[in-house]
Amino acid sequence: MKKIITIVYTLIMTIMLVSCNGYNNIMYDHLGDIENYIEVTGILQEIYYWSGSDKTTWDESTEAMTNNNSKLYASLQFDEEEYMKFCGCSGMSDEFDYTTNYVIFEIIPDNVSTIIVNEFFESVSYGDFITITTSNFIYMDTNFFIIIELIHNESIYLPLDTGLSNFVSYMEENRSLF
Repeated sequence: MKKIITIVYTLIMTIMLVSCNGYNNIMYDHLGDIENYIEVTGILQEIYYWSGSDKTTWDESTEAMTNNNSKLYASLQFDEEEYMKFCGCSGMSDEFDYTTNYVIFEIIPDNVSTIIVNEFFESVSYGDFITITTSNFIYMDTNFFIIIELIHNESIYLPLDTGLSNFVSYMEENRSLF
């Protein structure tokens, strides 16, 4: 009986590892290809990072935001046209309220370093329109979409080639185990 349980357990673990490797490959192939990204413009609502279970927003501490070496999250509000471009749909319900619907995007640490060096935080304010390049395919099992390019007032704070290259390296270093 122990032998059967061991065999079944080994079989299940093997299937899980193989299937996750397939998911890793799908994510890597999709998110590593620039053709799977779109450029959208939205209104910056919030920038923040998490330290454990504590959320720190940019307006609470600019210094902490630029000295923490972690991911940042940006919340953007889109108008109807940009929202439909982002989600890949042709229409929304008449009841859909674009003024209360925000999409949260993630900026990985190496890309955060780039926007800091390029003085993004000195140049932008909440309520400003920013243009990002992103995919509407999430990485891993998060709720966030990755930013690989960041533009404000025609100034590029995160160049596309740098953002994508850093993100591909990030995916290689952070593969799913299961």
